Amino acid sequence: DDWISSGIKPEKSPAEREQELLDRIDRAKTSGEREALYLQLAFILSRQGDLKARDIASKVENPETRKQAQAFIDASLANFFIDKKLSDAALDLVHKGELIRIHKAWVLTECAKVIAETDTTKALDLIDEAAAEARRIESSDSAVPRALIAVANALKVVDRTRVWDATFDAVKAAN
Repeated sequence: DDWISSGIKPEKSPAEREQELLDRIDRAKTSGEREALYLQLAFILSRQGDLKARDIASKVENPETRKQAQAFIDASLANFFIDKKLSDAALDLVHKGELIRIHKAWVLTECAKVIAETDTTKALDLIDEAAAEARRIESSDSAVPRALIAVANALKVVDRTRVWDATFDAVKAAN
């Protein structure tokens, strides 16, 4: 309904949309309907950077759906925090969240770029942690070279002398 009326009716505020979904959850007749509404609410909250999204996603009853939803919500939150340059919040998600390894490596490298301006040593530690995450990805997975390229890009900002070695590792992983 929101997409159909977009541009015709005034947009609802996020608080109104959240309350509307909470009301609909209370009236949901089936667990499937309730789960769909939980996921919708969690997605809306994650786009605003609200950590309540993680709690909402954990209310999904189906274990497989819950695991996938938590990974998606954590990735959305991490993306929000990176965009807003909130590196501490993003790093908390790396260590406490349900991010997959490629997302962890990416978040670590992006945080390293942000932190590099003030703390080069910590930025290098984050890049090393990202490289370790990249190496934990199964070697046949195409995400390994991508994660290693992210490491090389972060090194370009923090320590240009190590870029070629990191690029070589990425190319080696791609082959």
